[in-house]
Amino acid sequence: MAADETEKARGKRAALCFAAIAVLLGLPLWWKTTETYRASLPDAHIARLDVLAFQLTVPIAVVFAKGSLPAAQQRRLPFADTREEETPLNRKPWVSSDRPW
Repeated sequence: MAADETEKARGKRAALCFAAIAVLLGLPLWWKTTETYRASLPDAHIARLDVLAFQLTVPIAVVFAKGSLPAAQQRRLPFADTREEETPLNRKPWVSSDRPW
């Protein structure tokens, strides 16, 4: 019986030592290999951008299909440049002219 108890105590110590080694070696290794690289930011340069005058111009084209708006609504839209243009639509559901697949 004394041999069984010493074997159980030895098994517990071995398991605790294995767990301690896994935590002491594995945790720092995992931490180091999974950390994200953080580059330093040019704080002075970013602070100077705050006073920079910036204006962004984006050309926008609004397209209405013929008959999609009543004439009264079309007149109320504030367009500076209006142009009416017919655009034929390709009714084929595929790009190739041979066959769809």
